Amino acid sequence: MTANSESTIPERLKERMKDKRLRQIDISKAIGASRGTVSKWLSGDAEPNHEYTLRLAEVMDVHPDWIIEGNNYYANYDDLDDMVNALKEKNREKYLNELKLKNNIPYSIRYLEQLYEELREKHLQEMQQHYEEEMGVFEEWPKEPDFSSYLTEDQRKSVNFLSEVAKAAGADVNKTIYVTLEDDSMSPMIHRKAECAVDTDKQELKDGKVYYFKHDLIYRTRIVIKQPDGGLLIRSKNKEFGDEIISASDRNKIKILGWVYSWTNIDTW
Repeated sequence: MTANSESTIPERLKERMKDKRLRQIDISKAIGASRGTVSKWLSGDAEPNHEYTLRLAEVMDVHPDWIIEGNNYYANYDDLDDMVNALKEKNREKYLNELKLKNNIPYSIRYLEQLYEELREKHLQEMQQHYEEEMGVFEEWPKEPDFSSYLTEDQRKSVNFLSEVAKAAGADVNKTIYVTLEDDSMSPMIHRKAECAVDTDKQELKDGKVYYFKHDLIYRTRIVIKQPDGGLLIRSKNKEFGDEIISASDRNKIKILGWVYSWTNIDTW
């Protein structure tokens, strides 16, 4: 690595791509990002978010902070990072075999972990479906027991609070899932590591609302706005993350999973 702290992110990415003999399409495949997104990073029109920065660092064999800051990053924890990464790398061969991928490009281990977890989830769903077909599916399931009597007073208050929040927002607490925002894209409105409540029953798009959705293989939390031509505008609150335009022909790559109606911001050390 020869880049200095005054070089730009695109310059550092291009330098490592040249050193590692990686093409733009190799990067796209290795980290699960679209070629258009990678192109924006290389042109300086956008910057990789936290998750993609970690994946790029794995593929390019550099510290994530080097991508953001150049040689001026604080590197005291490199040895610890190397140790953690070495433990993860032990599973690379297993992931490649299970996913039936060739080892011809340096896949991000974080990306492989995501693909592997999705494959496991798919297999579990298939096993459950097979079990139900073998055993037969009841037309009517017995009424679920009331477990509230087993809750402590504090737990009961917490459940009631979540129900009241959902009710006030017009959401269905029984259709709500809770996800963690993993990047800074929605800051300062929603902080990284915030717990977000997602009503999976509300998947219709309303302009200005925040949605949890799947974009190709990546799960994201953003504002989604319908476009007159049938495409979508994906917008972040953080100005460092540029707007993304999804054409009408690519809209099938977006699967809206639910409306984000509440979140709990926390301060991280």
